Amino acid sequence: INSISIYIQFSKNNHLFRYWNKKLLILNEESDEMSDEELEIVKKDAIAYPFISEMINRLSEISKKSEGLNLVEIHEIIDPSINRPVSRLNQGASSFIILGLFFTVAGLLGGLFNLKEFNAQTIKLLLSNLQVAFSTTIIGIILASIPKLGQFRIEKLSENFRYQFTLFARNKLIPHYA
Repeated sequence: INSISIYIQFSKNNHLFRYWNKKLLILNEESDEMSDEELEIVKKDAIAYPFISEMINRLSEISKKSEGLNLVEIHEIIDPSINRPVSRLNQGASSFIILGLFFTVAGLLGGLFNLKEFNAQTIKLLLSNLQVAFSTTIIGIILASIPKLGQFRIEKLSENFRYQFTLFARNKLIPHYA
């Protein structure tokens, strides 16, 4: 279940960041001011991506009440949302490691509790339990590396998105409402 959830999160976030990086790059290269119609098109497009819509709405509402926002204030608003997908992938990787360690400890305890006397058969059983125990650690580490690779990909895309969205907010969105 964890693997499926991680894959879905990675796919959704990969698509979201790739799509919006391209869109924001185009918007940022256009003329300095956005018309009401252009902004409405962006907002309608953002409805399909609640994460984007939420950031646009928050910045719009705050911009209406103030004369402008500096970069630090913009980042305080957008960074938690942008960092959330990376954090979720990191949590997925951690859960694989924790499961691997849990089954390692369970295998070790199972082997030790079954060890009532020392003879060749019990030693053989103990060694087989140790083999299973340490195999689960290795499997957990291997499985944890998959979401970590996804996390690196999403981090790269989200850094670009952060830059593009900050430009969009600073040069287009905030001046429109301020």
